[in-house]
Amino acid sequence: MQEATVAEQSNKIFTDVREVEITRAIANEFHDVLIDRADSDVIIIGAGPAGLTASRELSNMGYKVLVIEQNNYLGGGYWLGGYMMNPVTVREPAQKFWDELGIPYKKVAEGLYLTPGPHAVSKLIAAHVMQE
Repeated sequence: MQEATVAEQSNKIFTDVREVEITRAIANEFHDVLIDRADSDVIIIGAGPAGLTASRELSNMGYKVLVIEQNNYLGGGYWLGGYMMNPVTVREPAQKFWDELGIPYKKVAEGLYLTPGPHAVSKLIAAHVMQE
């Protein structure tokens, strides 16, 4: 195996962190959230657009909410949009919710608005996570 020269070693981009520190940080954070959410006012099954929106609204009302999702990602079908294509649409007045989240969109017909699904769901997830 080839050893790095002194010049190569000084050009490190990332800080040296032991793997055990990384593992402990992840496990401790997961444990803390699990213990905190074991006592919740509301449990929502599904972290698609409806579940995340309901969670956000209930959290804003002061409820302690736990969202459970079977997949290893949040956002449900919002990632894919309609007809397995990225764009998603809403009908007026639902675009006002996009305004609240800062989601850019365009009006494509009277009362019909469109935005890229991944952009919309990313903003929705960020809005949910930032509340905690």
